[in-house]
Amino acid sequence: MLEKSFEITVLRAEPVDREESEVGCYISVDGRLFDVITPLSPDNEENLVQINSIGKLQLILKNMSSGEEIGSVSLPTSILPSEGFQWLPLFQPQSNDYLSSFPEEVTSPRILILVNTKRALTPVQEVTELSELDCEMHQNSIVHSESDSGFMPEIKLCPSPYDKKPNIEDNERSNTFRIIELERAMEEENWRHQEEILRVNQNVKVTIDGLNFEIEKIKAQNKKLESKYLECRSELESNKENLSKEKKETEELKQMFEKLSTEYDAATKKFNCTEASLHKLIEKKDQEMFKLQTELTIWKKNASNFEQQIQKSKAESSNAFQLSQEIGLLKQRLEQSEIQRQNLQRVIQDLNDGWGSDAQLQMLTNENKKLKDELQKLKSAQKPTNLFDSTLKDLEALLESRKKNTQSRTPIQSPKKYHKRSSTGWNNHAKHQDDVETETTASVCSKSSLNVDKGKPKCPSPSKRLLKQTVSSINKGRNSATPGRTSIIPTTREVKSPRKIPFR
Repeated sequence: MLEKSFEITVLRAEPVDREESEVGCYISVDGRLFDVITPLSPDNEENLVQINSIGKLQLILKNMSSGEEIGSVSLPTSILPSEGFQWLPLFQPQSNDYLSSFPEEVTSPRILILVNTKRALTPVQEVTELSELDCEMHQNSIVHSESDSGFMPEIKLCPSPYDKKPNIEDNERSNTFRIIELERAMEEENWRHQEEILRVNQNVKVTIDGLNFEIEKIKAQNKKLESKYLECRSELESNKENLSKEKKETEELKQMFEKLSTEYDAATKKFNCTEASLHKLIEKKDQEMFKLQTELTIWKKNASNFEQQIQKSKAESSNAFQLSQEIGLLKQRLEQSEIQRQNLQRVIQDLNDGWGSDAQLQMLTNENKKLKDELQKLKSAQKPTNLFDSTLKDLEALLESRKKNTQSRTPIQSPKKYHKRSSTGWNNHAKHQDDVETETTASVCSKSSLNVDKGKPKCPSPSKRLLKQTVSSINKGRNSATPGRTSIIPTTREVKSPRKIPFR
C-alpha cells in the first residue's frame, strides 16, 4: 500500500524586526515536535523537515534569545499542496491560529514554505497460489479470528468452496497458518515499534538539542540577568541614597517655600498698599502737572505778550528818543523862531514907523504871501510836530495881524514930512533902535552860529540880518520835516531890502 509523506522547507518570514540568527521555527504535528529550524534563512541547509504522519501541522516562530513567541499558524496536512511554494499567515500569540483553507491573499506577517509530497509502499505480505487446503485454512482463520483482522485489513482472499466441511486437519492447518500470520504480524509490529522508537529518539534528540540550546541561552540570559541584577541592585542602593537626599532636600525646599510664600504674601500686601499710594500720588502729580502745564501755557502766552510789549516798548523808546531829539531841535528852532519873530516885529515896526512908500508895502505883502505859502507847505509835510505847528500858527497869526494893522493905518507920509522932525530925536531913536537890533542879532548869531566870510562883518545889518535868519530857520524846519526838498522861500540876498529914506 502507498504511504504519503511531506518534505517541508521553511524559507523566510516577514516582517521580522529581529536578526535571522535569533529567530527559530518550531514544527510539530498533533502536538508532537518534529524539528526546530534555526537560523531561519534560505541559505540554511538544515531547514528541510520530512513529515510522514497525517494530522494537524503547526509552525511557531520564536525569538531564540528571549524565548518570546513572535507568531504561529496551524493547519491540516490534507490541505497542503502536492508541491510548490505557499505563503501562510502568522497570527499573534494566544489567538486562534487554525486555518481550514488558504486565503486568496496573504498579508504580512506571513511565512513562506516549500512543500514536496512523496509516496512510498507499505510492507505487505505477498499472496501466492496456495492449495485449496491453504485457502480453507486461511478462510477459517479469518472467520475464527475477527480480532486479528485489524492487522492486515488490505489482504482479502478469495472464498473457498470447502468452508462447509470442517475437520480436525483443517483446524490444525488453520492454526498453523494462524501462527504463521501472527508471527508475521509480530514482526511487522516490531518493525513499526522500532520505527516509532527511532522517530521518538529522533524527536527526543531534536527536543534535547533544542532544550540544550535553550538552556545555554537561558544560562547566557541568566548571566546577563545577574549582571543586570547587580547593576540594578547598585542602582537601587544609589537611588535609595539619592531618595533620602532628595527627601531631605524636599523638606528643606518645603520650608523654604513656606518662608517664601509668607514673604511673598507680605510683599504682595505691601506692594498693593504702595501701589495704591503710588496711584494716588501719580494722580496728584498728574493734576499738579496739568495745572503746571496750564500755568506754563499761560506764562508762555504772557511771555510772548511781554516780548511783544518789550519790542513795542523798545520801538517806542527808540521813537521816544528820536522824538526827544526832534523835540530838542524843535525847541531850539522855536526859540530861534521866537527871536526871529520879535526881530521881525521890530523890523516891521521900524518899517511902519520909518518907511511909507507903496513899493515897500507891496514888497512886504509879497513877503507875507511867500511866508504863508511856505507855512502851508510846512503844514503838508510828512512829519509835522505840534510845537512847530503851533509856532508856525503863531507866526502866521502875527503876520496876519501885522498886515491888518498896516492896512488899517493911514498912508505913510511922504519923506518930506520926516525931515520936519528934529534931527536930534530921530538920531536918538535910530541909535536906540540900532542898539537893540545889534543886541538881538548878536544873540541870534551866537545861538545859530552863522558862518560869514572873513572879509565881511560878522553880522549883517539889522533888517537884512533878521530877514535872513527867519528865512533860513524856516527852510531848516521845512528841510528837517521833509528831507530831500529844496527851500522855496527866497533868502535875503534874493529879496531886495527897502531903502532907508535919507535924512536931510
